[in-house]
Amino acid sequence: ANFSPDGQTIISTSHDNTLKLWNLNGQCLHTFTRHSTGVRSTNFSPDGQTIISTSGDNTPELWNLNGQCLHTFTGHSSWVRSINFSPNGQTIISTSWDNTLKLWDVNGQCLHTFTGHLSMAQSANFSPNGQTIISASWDNTLKLWNLNGQCLHTFTGHSNLVQSANFSPDGQTIISASGDNTLKLWNLNRQCLHTFTGHSSTVQSANFSPDGQTIISASGDNTLKLWNLNGQCLHTFTGHSSTVQSANFSPDGQTIISSGRETCLWHKNQLQQWWTSDCHLSIHNNKITKIRATATAWQKFNLSNGKQTA
Repeated sequence: ANFSPDGQTIISTSHDNTLKLWNLNGQCLHTFTRHSTGVRSTNFSPDGQTIISTSGDNTPELWNLNGQCLHTFTGHSSWVRSINFSPNGQTIISTSWDNTLKLWDVNGQCLHTFTGHLSMAQSANFSPNGQTIISASWDNTLKLWNLNGQCLHTFTGHSNLVQSANFSPDGQTIISASGDNTLKLWNLNRQCLHTFTGHSSTVQSANFSPDGQTIISASGDNTLKLWNLNGQCLHTFTGHSSTVQSANFSPDGQTIISSGRETCLWHKNQLQQWWTSDCHLSIHNNKITKIRATATAWQKFNLSNGKQTA
């Protein structure tokens, strides 16, 4: 599930092939129904007026908030695994199991195809200034690209597939998550600064806190872990019954949202200790595969029925 930038609506994705747009009263505003296979990833544009989604049908779709498909992005020859807007909202980067990334304008025109990965490209994200892109692949590497599709650096060191890669808020470091059960923190010159060990299964995702001082990871060992930048585990979050697919901080850093079979909200109390409000089964009666917190205000939701809780 994914909050809009103004925090007033939520977009959810599922393996039932749909997206759903909800208001804060738990009312489903629209169901988005063009995809023919499970929806893997979705994000709001920076202005909150459009939504981009990806699916195993190989085609990203751009939607307005009424559930109308504005553009279909054709060109990938296999599953599209992730998709993200640039910081200015003018371009979009997608990754695919055809081993490529594609840079698009918002009208669905492919501007560049990025080739170089030797296996499936799992994720890609823009740097905060929008000038470079970091990608993660099942060829065990990360690659740093310019906007013309030129590979600037290849990051090697993981011994298994790389599931995700994200920039720090200042754009100076990168965190990667891998099937070798570790996270790695890198500088932009490909130097591994720290390796984070502690998970006992694939690390599915890793993201920085808004202040850049901590990192949250999600794993196939059913846990989340909170880390400092030196690779020390500060807290382990337990409560999920299966693989945790992703985890993200709220904009103020005081809440974490995680998803797998359940979606959980974790809050920080006045003693700076973490607790969970509850974990609920996901919308659509199927697992949510990707989430990102972009809200400026947070509510607790029972995601099995979309209703706000106390």
